[in-house]
Amino acid sequence: MSWLILSWALTIGYKPVYAQRIADQSNAFLIYNNSLESTLSLQADMFNHFKVYTSIETYELYYSDLSFLPYRADYRIGIALYAKNIELGIYHECDHPVLYSADQVLGYGMNDTEVYIRIHGETRF
Repeated sequence: MSWLILSWALTIGYKPVYAQRIADQSNAFLIYNNSLESTLSLQADMFNHFKVYTSIETYELYYSDLSFLPYRADYRIGIALYAKNIELGIYHECDHPVLYSADQVLGYGMNDTEVYIRIHGETRF
C-alpha cells in the first residue's frame, strides 16, 4: 500500500450557449455562444486519511476560427481529513475576470472559503 497517491484530471467542455450576469449599473446579461471551459485538477492523498487538492478552471470565449479569448479563471485549493464515509475539510476559491474593456472589468469575481463536513454512501442493486 502506498502512503502517497497523486492524481490529476484535465477536463475540456464545450458550451453552445453561455450566459453571465454582470453586476453593474445596467445589471445586464452577457450571452456568448461557442464557449469552452477547461479545468486542470491535482490531488495528493496521504496515508489514506488526508488529502490536499487544487484546481484551475478557465472559461474561454469564441473569437474566430480556432481562436478563443480567456474570460474568467477560477482557482481552488483545499485540505481534508477523511475516513470511510465521512470527510472534514476546508477549501478556498477565488474567481477572477480576465477580460477587460477600457476602464472596467467585464466578468464575474468571487472569493469564498468554506469549512465542510461530507457524509457519503452507496446503494448497490
